[in-house]
Amino acid sequence: MKRFAVLGFLALSSGLQAAPPSQVTSQLLTDGWSRKISARKTVDGLMQMPGASQRQAQEAYLLVLIHQRRYRQARPVAERLAASDSPKATAGAAQVWLSAVMRQYTTALGSMESLSGEVTKASLVRQIELAGFLGRMMGFLDGPASKRIPTGRRDAARQNIENRLGALAGEFQKARADILKQYLDQSNVLAATLAKGIQQEKKLRGQLKLDVKDIRRRNDQQQASLDERRTKVDRQYRVQSSDIRKQESPIRRELRRVDDAASSVQYDRATLNRRIWRVRSRLERSRHRQVRSLYRREIRELEHDLGRSDFDLAILSQRAYRAEYQRRRLANQAFRLRQQYGSEHRSAQKQQKKLDRRHKRTDYEERRLKRPIRGHSTRSNEIKRRIRTLATYVTLPLERQRADILATK
Repeated sequence: MKRFAVLGFLALSSGLQAAPPSQVTSQLLTDGWSRKISARKTVDGLMQMPGASQRQAQEAYLLVLIHQRRYRQARPVAERLAASDSPKATAGAAQVWLSAVMRQYTTALGSMESLSGEVTKASLVRQIELAGFLGRMMGFLDGPASKRIPTGRRDAARQNIENRLGALAGEFQKARADILKQYLDQSNVLAATLAKGIQQEKKLRGQLKLDVKDIRRRNDQQQASLDERRTKVDRQYRVQSSDIRKQESPIRRELRRVDDAASSVQYDRATLNRRIWRVRSRLERSRHRQVRSLYRREIRELEHDLGRSDFDLAILSQRAYRAEYQRRRLANQAFRLRQQYGSEHRSAQKQQKKLDRRHKRTDYEERRLKRPIRGHSTRSNEIKRRIRTLATYVTLPLERQRADILATK
């Protein structure tokens, strides 16, 4: 793959001034030659120093910006160098490469057309190198980036470049063919990798379908068992609650009867007390011996009746106590029944939530198994990324350009 690397930045080396590098240039290519944030700050500071506007410093600045992958800042620098250079091919290659690496392919085509008009102004060696560079860039635009540019626009630009190159069109076409062959080879490798991935995924999906089917069957069995259990618990709760209500009904009637009877006895007691009080009042006012004797006998009879009502109240109290005891016993039984039912209900809800999550997971797996088989894998994704990347086909020899500038005496 390295043999297809383009010397797209060769224009810089041939257009370097003969003077030795200045202090700003040397520091740019030494202290600033890193992708760390501190190095970026160093470069930005150096460009504020006197001498930073010199041609050589600007060329070094362009190299450093591309090395640090600050393409948006490097592009206007390349444009300024191309506009001020004679011939203009010095920074034209950088313009083309930066536009392509920033995926501005239509702009890259325009820059290539402009650069093709300056190729014949360079030396013969340079003409061959630039024609190869343009061919490789055209191969990239006709291959990996072809879907991003209209076919008519690419064909027109290719014809225009070949016409401007003249006798160098053969070198241009050869370099373009090399890139297209490389792209085709990589595409075949990708297709083979995807085909292998499809076969492996089909085999894996076959087993996964069996596993998902088995999981679905177990989930359905557990769901049926849980539904049956909840139905059974609900039925038992209704039956036992009904039994408790049936037992409570006569107890409540007994309590009402006891309460009515107690109210009647209390009324009779109040009547007897009032009669005893009236008879005693008469006894105290009377002076006749026989009348007083009759009053005393009546009081004894009334007190006897009052004692009988006390006895009746005691009997009613015992009946009320027994009924209330039975009612409380049934209330406790109903409370325990509700607690037991609530515990069973909460346990069933927890199991239902777990089953719902399993159902959702199984539904997701079934939908995933219905998706088209594409054979994607880590390897295929890496190949696809490499196929679409400009650096796979065209690179800039930054290290060599840096060494050339530093070695200038």
